[in-house]
Amino acid sequence: MKANPDDYTGMKATNVWNPDYFYKDTLNRSANIRDTGTLNGGLVFCMFLSYFLIYFSAWKGVKSTGKMVWVTCTMPYVILTILLIKGLTLEGSGDGLSYLVKPNLEKIGDIKIW
Repeated sequence: MKANPDDYTGMKATNVWNPDYFYKDTLNRSANIRDTGTLNGGLVFCMFLSYFLIYFSAWKGVKSTGKMVWVTCTMPYVILTILLIKGLTLEGSGDGLSYLVKPNLEKIGDIKIW
């Protein structure tokens, strides 16, 4: 059963994969629209840090922006490579890859799957 994101008043977050953790702890969401709540310090800090980094990356013009592009274009490939290596070293990754490469075609015809 999927939880309703509008009703998170009485639930307690138990782990980071719980939707309550996102709505209550990360966003600091109030109970209803009339309660404005307060600013979330961590999110405000991250926003100003990103503004600061973007400003000083483009401050000197094309010369510094070119260096910034080198970092921002290659960083996703580095992160994806790290995640690929981490994923391949997890327990059961071979089983997952075998299910990906050799699908069970009998299951595709089953209406319950779709």
